[in-house]
Amino acid sequence: MSVSTSMVVSPLATPTANTVVTRRQRKPIRWTVKLLAAAIAVTFSLLIGELGLRMVWTPPSLLSTPAWGPHPVYGYAPLAGVSGRMETTEYSHPIHHTTQRQRGTTIFSAERPAGVRGRVLFLGDSFTYGLGAADDETFVGRLTAAWPDREVANGGANGYGTRNSLAVLDQFGAEFRPDLTVLVFFWNDPEDNYVRKVPDYELSDGGKVTRVDPIPADFEPLAELPAVTSAAKSKWTTSYLVAMGKEGLKGARYRFIGTKDRRITTEEQRTAAWDVTDRYLEMMQKRAAELQTKLVIVSLPDHNQVDPHAVIKNIGPFEFDVQDRLRAACDRLGITMIDLLPDLQAEWQTTGKQLYYYADRHLTPYGNEVVAKVLQPKLEERLGTAQTLGLR
Repeated sequence: MSVSTSMVVSPLATPTANTVVTRRQRKPIRWTVKLLAAAIAVTFSLLIGELGLRMVWTPPSLLSTPAWGPHPVYGYAPLAGVSGRMETTEYSHPIHHTTQRQRGTTIFSAERPAGVRGRVLFLGDSFTYGLGAADDETFVGRLTAAWPDREVANGGANGYGTRNSLAVLDQFGAEFRPDLTVLVFFWNDPEDNYVRKVPDYELSDGGKVTRVDPIPADFEPLAELPAVTSAAKSKWTTSYLVAMGKEGLKGARYRFIGTKDRRITTEEQRTAAWDVTDRYLEMMQKRAAELQTKLVIVSLPDHNQVDPHAVIKNIGPFEFDVQDRLRAACDRLGITMIDLLPDLQAEWQTTGKQLYYYADRHLTPYGNEVVAKVLQPKLEERLGTAQTLGLR
């Protein structure tokens, strides 16, 4: 009997090598399809969420008027002639800037108007500018109303450190010639002074305050500039979902996650920051003496120091306990220091009223009112001393 050499392949036979390769090639394709489908689903969900959010909410940053910009001498300043609003989840208020790039409505000249018996220049950061309150609700605005026979200039701007304030005193102060200059000091000023390099000043061998970095030769501190037309930020270049996380949930984020990392984290850095700050405070004092203006430094406490419930992660005593260090510098330089911490603590403990916004951290209109009431008699005393000494 002959044996056939042909071979019958059973349906259950082991797959050939080619069959195995084919199946292995198909597997990545299936996973690619699944990943692509998941990506499309996530993108579609985010798109629906973005569109839905746009129907019911607008980020406050898109409602706020762009109000600040670069300055060739001060580094940064309010935009000229801007009128608009500041919006956050905690407040909404109007703002007005003069064409001299200061908050308010008064235009100043080198020659004092008839009937003006004194001038006061306020310097500092966003607390001095008055972020969180309307023009007449800020402590500078309230003091302006309380002194109808004095001209009060608000030389504050968001983000200013002592470097910037010295630049304003050096240039604007030389033309404005204030009887009293008030520098409002906040705990992040040493950090700003340490990190930034301009504006830059030094003391010459003769003890004169000298600008190091160049400024435009044609700069006129009291010049009126063309009003800026603030262009609103495009809504289509901003993700509302991202803005919700940054702006809408800022308070919760501060409480449970905390703020971004600070730029000073070690004692060595803090010491270096205060060395720079001491040097600039000394130059502030010397430049004030050159201009024959009395310098007063006001120490504004942090929200944490006033209200023990206003805890914010990543900001603690290492950052905001500056009063003793500042007082030591003022005592050494012979500068009058006004510490607002005891008065604001007493006010909060007595009334329980909100002096600061929680997430924004600036003074509320009521907080500004309290600061103005505390400062008014203390500053009037200094104004009286300046006039008695015949400085004006």
